[in-house]
Amino acid sequence: MSQIDAKRKIEKYRERRQKFARNALKHSTQSILGRDFRFTDSGNSTKMSEILGEFIEPYMEHVETLQSYKTLLTTAMVAWNCSLLPQNDQADFLKNSLLSLPESQRAIARNIIIEMITRKQRFFSQYRRMIVSYEASETLNGWHLSVASTLE
Repeated sequence: MSQIDAKRKIEKYRERRQKFARNALKHSTQSILGRDFRFTDSGNSTKMSEILGEFIEPYMEHVETLQSYKTLLTTAMVAWNCSLLPQNDQADFLKNSLLSLPESQRAIARNIIIEMITRKQRFFSQYRRMIVSYEASETLNGWHLSVASTLE
């Protein structure tokens, strides 16, 4: 196989993976919203997947599996969205978000989320988009992340 053929094959593989990820993201977002919606390209603004990737970077050293990556992303999504709420609504949102965890893990998760909220407010305050859902997968080159978010 020539080098050009190999590059074409890799590009086709990437296109299929992106299409699959986009369809999976649309399906999961549709089930969350309970209605149909339309994806809009982020245009000139930074992709939310890139922003979220930067946001979780300090915590990536603990990620070893796809499941641990998804757990980190879910935790980050809770922290991110909580930080966008009015101050008086944040405590209730956080409390309700932690109810799905076993009671023995809630205090640790709460501390991590509060740390992430502080990080969001300190380094990412210019981004006001809520994260609706994400789709994560493992690829030959590492992790792949697609994010659905609200418009600013």
